[in-house]
Amino acid sequence: MPGNQQEVLMLCGCCGCVGGCFPYTCSNNVCTLQNIPWTIDAPNCPAIDNLSGTFTPFSPSSTFTKGICGPCVCYQTITSISLPGKVRIPAQIGGDPNQPPGICTTFDCNINLNLYLGFDTSISGCCNMSLVVEMLTTTLALTSGIPQKPNTIACIPQAIPVDDTRFRQFGFDSCTCLTPYNQGAGFSALFSMSRITWVCKNGNWPVGNPCYPYSQCCELFGCSLDGATLSI
Repeated sequence: MPGNQQEVLMLCGCCGCVGGCFPYTCSNNVCTLQNIPWTIDAPNCPAIDNLSGTFTPFSPSSTFTKGICGPCVCYQTITSISLPGKVRIPAQIGGDPNQPPGICTTFDCNINLNLYLGFDTSISGCCNMSLVVEMLTTTLALTSGIPQKPNTIACIPQAIPVDDTRFRQFGFDSCTCLTPYNQGAGFSALFSMSRITWVCKNGNWPVGNPCYPYSQCCELFGCSLDGATLSI
């Protein structure tokens, strides 16, 4: 058996670890995962245009299993993405003819997303990364991407009950391992944020409500994800 394959078996045992080309450095036989910076280019959403953040490893950065493609790890972002919105709330509703007619009031709100990175064995090659998007705004449900199931990607904290409208998995639009990837050089990737879509769990305000026919939930305001990209 070639040495590198034997090393993989020793490192991974029977876990089936493949890993991905995540960045790491080694010194005195101790290898440490590196943080992964990301940047958003959003020409139609000034609030997040040029926003940058960092993916950090879930586990201690010097403790990870290594597969034939690299570390078997996942990352979480330390900067959530907050999109500006407006929500319509009815006021002075009662049906009493002595009361003024109902008024629809508008308030500022935010749509908040969290991001995770993990390797995905369903993607061929060593640049087999998936982006997991978490909808933090509880009244909204993600409608695009692959519903995230428990243990599919280790990035989802297992203590949290998985709601498939809350966590969705996306492959990158492009992903390239940097060379030499098997020595921790890392990767570069691009993701079109316009692929992230959601709906209001509560639907629209009913007929007769002063806020009809608008959504009962926070909606984007002065912001569109069309043309927006996240680059690594």
